[in-house]
Amino acid sequence: MFPLLLVAIAAIDLAGTWAPKQAGFGPGGNTLLRFQQKDGRFEGVSIGGMMGESPIREVTIIGDDISFVVRTTLGGEEMRMKWSGKIEGEELVLKVQMPAGLGPPPPPGGLGGAGPPGGPREMRFHKLTAEDLAAREAARLKPMPLPARRVLAWNGLAATPPMGWNSYNAFRNTVTDTQIREVADAMVSSGMKAAGYEYVVIDDGWQGERDSRGRLQPNAKFPTMKALAGYVHAKGMKIGLWATPGPRACSPAYAGSYGHEKEDAEQWAEWGMDFIKFDWCSAGEIYSKEQQPLVYQKQAELLRATGRPMLFSICQYGDNKVAEWAAAAGGNMWRTTFDIRDTWQSMSSIGFRQGEVAQYAGAGHWNDLDMLEVGNGGMSNDEYRTHFSLWAMASAPLMAGNDVRKMSPATIDILLNKEIIAIDQDPLGVAGRPIYKKGEQEIWTKTLAGGAIAVAFFNRMDDPTTMKVNWERLKITGDYKVRDLWSRENLPVANGVLQVNVHRHGVVVLRLSK
Repeated sequence: MFPLLLVAIAAIDLAGTWAPKQAGFGPGGNTLLRFQQKDGRFEGVSIGGMMGESPIREVTIIGDDISFVVRTTLGGEEMRMKWSGKIEGEELVLKVQMPAGLGPPPPPGGLGGAGPPGGPREMRFHKLTAEDLAAREAARLKPMPLPARRVLAWNGLAATPPMGWNSYNAFRNTVTDTQIREVADAMVSSGMKAAGYEYVVIDDGWQGERDSRGRLQPNAKFPTMKALAGYVHAKGMKIGLWATPGPRACSPAYAGSYGHEKEDAEQWAEWGMDFIKFDWCSAGEIYSKEQQPLVYQKQAELLRATGRPMLFSICQYGDNKVAEWAAAAGGNMWRTTFDIRDTWQSMSSIGFRQGEVAQYAGAGHWNDLDMLEVGNGGMSNDEYRTHFSLWAMASAPLMAGNDVRKMSPATIDILLNKEIIAIDQDPLGVAGRPIYKKGEQEIWTKTLAGGAIAVAFFNRMDDPTTMKVNWERLKITGDYKVRDLWSRENLPVANGVLQVNVHRHGVVVLRLSK
């Protein structure tokens, strides 16, 4: 427990419930801050938004200056959001600093306030009166009816980790029909389709208004969704959409499926959708964490009731031990982490924790480490190879997130490495795990069909290093053929030990077979 500090309390009227003056996705945009004074000190909670309810700690007041920390856990990792500011007149003016490398990157125009990605964002709050609180409670949306909990049988989709492309990392919510068509063309011409990239998924930003049947229609950027689906299908690929069980999207200008779950499922089927990503977003303002499995189970059942096979992707940021219940709720894949960023820190903090949930991966149900950042420019090619290798070793979905219309040769070389892809797509469906960790060095293994083994040497240090592993640790005996999957060359037959040189932030992936 951190101490709660208080100085010059008489000058600050902090107690009460504060609401943001602007709506917006991100910390503060949809969040209430509630403070109370207890034993001469302030404590409180942050309520709403995707974070749910989180404790406020380390409240400090010095003169007119206020600071505190909101602590929450997402994807198994604690996040500490530092807030600071002061009361100006009747407003509480705050800036929030997200932890470096964590949190979603901002869409064009900023994320819930001013400031650079990961930097401070200013927000203004006003204190709610008793009448305000009563009105908010009266207007608060209530949970929709949920089914009794049961275990859903596998829907037969995603026998191996799904592969494809998602629009968010490259286009945010500015995505258009034209871009999707051009991306589909590029996936064919670049060889991505031939390499196994199958799904073209339109993330947040496609939603318009509801028709007379209550079905959500696309906005002006997507003139005819059914025609767009037909275009992608004609290329020999499949298409998907982003949605949320909440009343509004993560980009709050767009609608969610709250209260229209059945109508939307029927509309998606009518358009010919093959993949639905269901993102928690504003649902956290309506449903409790305990209700999450039922909210997702309900949507899975509605999708199945349409008669059209649609892969179901659960996205609630790795919260609430999702890997333990997502498959039973009908999920074919589920996020195990908060949103990735195109940085070494973000990618590595996500990837190197996935051994903890490896046992939950298998045919039809996969741990989702979020979309790939390969080719977006924030990391070196060695770091992108590490990124791609980690996802493959973890048997994660390979959903590209770059602008595939303009890829460098190095990006193509990484995304189309068929031997690394084969590790990810191995039909045995076993997710890899680390067998050795020392400082910033890790060795992972993954059992493959036919008795082969993938061994990945990861160097997280800032300098190159030499790494080795012996047969005893690999639990094998005898002679093995060795194939280096990034240099694409056969190495001498080995017996007893493997030794490799690894670049800084780099990886060597070997395939061993008898």
